[in-house]
Amino acid sequence: MTRIFDNITPDTALGTHLQKTFEVSERMDAAVGYFNLRGWAAFDELVKKKVADGAAGAVVRILIGMSVTGPQEEALEDLQAEVDGTHEAMPMPMLRGSARRSCSSSCVRS
Repeated sequence: MTRIFDNITPDTALGTHLQKTFEVSERMDAAVGYFNLRGWAAFDELVKKKVADGAAGAVVRILIGMSVTGPQEEALEDLQAEVDGTHEAMPMPMLRGSARRSCSSSCVRS
């Protein structure tokens, strides 16, 4: 079932839900467009407890940034396709700028 978090009550606050989920999880990874550092207070004690209990590695990772468009998005899609093994080499004339200069041996040369 879909859940809506509107932060109006503690039951519908995203922070409360994330805290409850994090309590029973080994770690948490989050990708957000914006992160107010004051929000860290909601997780500070939980993170300290997990570290004190001997958690290995990163307990919380937060990727902060807005959506990427244009050449950056194309570059990320190409990299993901390469990782997935679905990357199709582009003919050299199709590549522009730094992509053309950094073309690896996997690129098709015409």
